[in-house]
Amino acid sequence: MSDEVSEVDGPLSTVSFLPSRLKSTMATTQERAVALKNEGNKAFSRHDWTAAIDYYSKAIELNDKEPTFWANRAQMCVTLPGSGVLACRLLA
Repeated sequence: MSDEVSEVDGPLSTVSFLPSRLKSTMATTQERAVALKNEGNKAFSRHDWTAAIDYYSKAIELNDKEPTFWANRAQMCVTLPGSGVLACRLLA
């Protein structure tokens, strides 16, 4: 996996995961993962559920040992209206 994080290939490619204002100041993978989690928190507060899941998932890709990233994404499974459970089953 490349250390450079900016976009995701595939159906999520329209979501920029790490704003350019953060890229230049991030020194470690952990810092980038936390920045992604924070962007997910912002998306969550805007009720942009899809973007929040995307941000949390990308943070997990960078650091799958951080329980907060997993917990935040799991919270989305109970928050998402309608098809949330199905979407979360696809993430597993």
